[in-house]
Amino acid sequence: MIDNVINRYKNKFEIDLYVISDMKPKKIVGVINNYIHVRPWKGFIQRNLWIFFVLPKIHKKLAKRINKTYKKILVTHDYFTKSPYLLRYLKINNIYLCQETQREFYEPWEIHAPSLREKIANIFRLPIKTIDRVNTMSAGTIICNSKYSQMTIKSAYNRASHIVYPGVDEHFFKPHNSKKEKIILCVGGLNPVKNQLFLVSSLKPILNEYKLVLVGKGKKEYMEKIINQGCNSSNIKIVKNISDTELRSLYRKAMVTCISAHKEPFGLSSLESQSCGTPVVSVKEGGPIETIINGKTGYLVQKDSGEYLDTVLLAITNSVKMGKSARKNIVGQWTWKKTLKKLDKYLK
Repeated sequence: MIDNVINRYKNKFEIDLYVISDMKPKKIVGVINNYIHVRPWKGFIQRNLWIFFVLPKIHKKLAKRINKTYKKILVTHDYFTKSPYLLRYLKINNIYLCQETQREFYEPWEIHAPSLREKIANIFRLPIKTIDRVNTMSAGTIICNSKYSQMTIKSAYNRASHIVYPGVDEHFFKPHNSKKEKIILCVGGLNPVKNQLFLVSSLKPILNEYKLVLVGKGKKEYMEKIINQGCNSSNIKIVKNISDTELRSLYRKAMVTCISAHKEPFGLSSLESQSCGTPVVSVKEGGPIETIINGKTGYLVQKDSGEYLDTVLLAITNSVKMGKSARKNIVGQWTWKKTLKKLDKYLK
């Protein structure tokens, strides 16, 4: 979203971008890029101690500069604490783009921390839950990405938020005249939260006929589980690195895009797929419920393997017709133009 916001306002306002990170970010043209390089202490415990005691000082120092220089600031998630410490120290008008809560502390640990090691790590990281909560409570206006996210933010932080749905570039993600191939697509990080194991288990009976393409990165162990779940089928392909152009090509070729994630806050792949004229089948939970018109641009189903498989086959049968409706849905309701127009009232 930030790139689109900058492109909209860079000719109207002088925009300064601040990034606090241990990795040098890509520069964005048209703004003044300010990179604050930090060096977290090495080691799990040491790194968390750095987050608890050193990082807030860095944010406090930056806040002093911001409070003296600017009238308004748009704040996004922080890599280390989800909501940034900066929110505590700001005295100027601020808008926090909160796309999701610190989910591992509010959702079942068997999903976010399936191994004993991960559970122990989350116990040691529990202070971050409080840090994230205090930071969010200190924000001015909170903007979220869906009704579902609005509900979880209210539940976790007892804060009201305003919905500005993300959009998609319908001029880039658009259909092509090329013929559909026997491809089922899934886009997102490879991990238990995205739940590709459920997807592979559901689609196993048809993997001899259809190719399942999973776009995303993940731990080696989880990727091996995915392949094993599919009985080492040669029709499961994992694509780790991909350009937007290559991703668009896959959306166009696929007969259906699948979402199996656990309570996805929004689900951008739903918009991108529909914009390319490909229907979407998603589990009936989280943000995708708000972007898919059930039975018209895709299907929403319960997390049942048999039902999911039957629904994917139904979507494949109706792929062309539903794809046309999906494209109309995006052009009518889900473009970046509409998103940024709604954001205007908060950034004026």
